[in-house]
This record gives sequence, structure tokens and C-alpha cells, in this order.
Amino acid sequence: MILSCNLAAQRGSCIWLSRACFLGLAACLGCCSRSGRSYPSGEVSGTVLYKGQPLSQGKITFISTGAAGDSGTGDIIDGKYSVPNAPAGMCQIEIHIQTNENLYAVSPQQMKMMKAQMAKMKAQGMQVPDDEQLQRTKKNTIDLPKKYKNAKTSGLELDVKTGKQTKDWDLQ
Repeated sequence: MILSCNLAAQRGSCIWLSRACFLGLAACLGCCSRSGRSYPSGEVSGTVLYKGQPLSQGKITFISTGAAGDSGTGDIIDGKYSVPNAPAGMCQIEIHIQTNENLYAVSPQQMKMMKAQMAKMKAQGMQVPDDEQLQRTKKNTIDLPKKYKNAKTSGLELDVKTGKQTKDWDLQ
């Protein structure tokens, strides 16, 4: 009888302890996940122009030059962008443009992979769409130089500070 009482008391302590640990962990995760990032970050906004004209649609990405390679991305709409989670410190920037015509287009590299996968599926007897049904990449209305699509070749850098800051880009 005494043994069963001690066992019940120990179980109660274990349950209380496990609940306390769970609540502590949940509170900790809640605090850490407010920004969705575990590294220091800043909010960068501004405009992106190419030869004085605003980019209609695209993406801008800030990639930390630090060892972890953290990054933050934002949409470019009518030349304006905002990256709420750019990693603090020195960052290299890459920019990709997009037009309404290309919104869901598939790049040539993706098309090649898709065709190879479709050929395998067809060989297994599966029904796949014809090549003509696949959407191909269309020419952009603005021909942004290829160097801006890669952070290492773009030549664009910014030392991001915590808090809010503004940076305008006029690409040539």
C-alpha cells in the first residue's frame, strides 16, 4: 500500500515536471518564432530601377556574407520593395525580374528536368501531357543583365543594420 502511494506521488511529480517543461519550451519557441528568424535582422525597403525605370515585378534577396549564409527575400512591385528579415551585417544582393507574361513560366533548366521526368513516367505507362502543353519561358519586357541574378556577381552590397533602413538601387 505504501509502495503504491509513493509510486502515485512520483507519477504526479513527473506529470507536473513534464507539463512545466512543455510550457517553458512553448513559451521559448513563441518568443523565438515571432520574427521567424533565429539571427539578428533588419528591415530594408526602397526602390529598384533599371536605367531609371522601375522594375514592374520581381524578387530581391539579401544574402549574408557570414559563414551561415542567412538570407531574406522580398517582392518588388512597381519598383518598390521591402525585405522585413534581411540578415544584419554585410550582405550581397541578387535581383530577379518577372513580368505578368512570365509569372508561371518554366525556365529552360526546369523544362529539361520536367521532360526527363515525364519520359520516365511515360515509359512506366503513365499518362503525361504533351510537350506543347508545357509553358515555356517567354522573353522579359526588360532585359536585366544576367549578373544581377547572382549575389556573387551582382556587385550589389549593403551593410544591413538592425531596425529599419532604406536603400534605393538604380541598376545600369
